[in-house]
Amino acid sequence: MGRGSYIPREAYATRQLPRWTYVSVHMGSMIEIVANLPDELDVLRETAAGPDDAPYQFDPNGEHVERSASHILALRVRVEHEETRIKLPQDKSLPYQHAALDDLPATRTRSPRPLLETFLPPADCRHD
Repeated sequence: MGRGSYIPREAYATRQLPRWTYVSVHMGSMIEIVANLPDELDVLRETAAGPDDAPYQFDPNGEHVERSASHILALRVRVEHEETRIKLPQDKSLPYQHAALDDLPATRTRSPRPLLETFLPPADCRHD
């Protein structure tokens, strides 16, 4: 979602005030510098991993990898703790919450929609 996603009043069916919706993660971690080529290649492989049918596939023997390896600083990050803060329009009724979700841009490379949907009951869910 980036720094935050502004939900404009046009997303709601009433004279709703605009809202900010956000998810933030703060982490404390230890960072290890990876200093040998086999481990550096493992970090590169893990970083470049994608679906098996992706157009780009990591090739540790590729000419560009050999040429670039000495210029790459590989790091491993070990998370020691994390704190997540999520601000959704939870003080609003379910239809308004879904209106806010539907207003988020669907064209982003990393859409927040799957994450937000885990916190939001389906639109047709009834709370009695």
